[in-house]
Amino acid sequence: MTMAIGWLLQVLTHSAFWVGAGVFMVQAPIVVLSPLAGVYADRMDRARMMAMALGSAAIACILLAAEALFSAGLPLILGAALLFGVAYSFQTSNWNALAPNL
Repeated sequence: MTMAIGWLLQVLTHSAFWVGAGVFMVQAPIVVLSPLAGVYADRMDRARMMAMALGSAAIACILLAAEALFSAGLPLILGAALLFGVAYSFQTSNWNALAPNL
């Protein structure tokens, strides 16, 4: 997904700055929210949390596909990238909490 966002921004803007901004929008929530997501993974129902995270990531992917088809604009692409980054931080924390239970 990060590569798709970078590719789309490169095609639309031809700017390395916007490609970097898109990658930052995906990666920054992972760094910032992972500790909080880990706490939620330990205290909440993991199945519900995983469903919400995967649903959010699916919405971000659908938004990105719609933006690519209809040329929606730069702010919406960066918003979808941010949504995916938030969803991915909760997914990875939940996966790491579920692995010992298997």
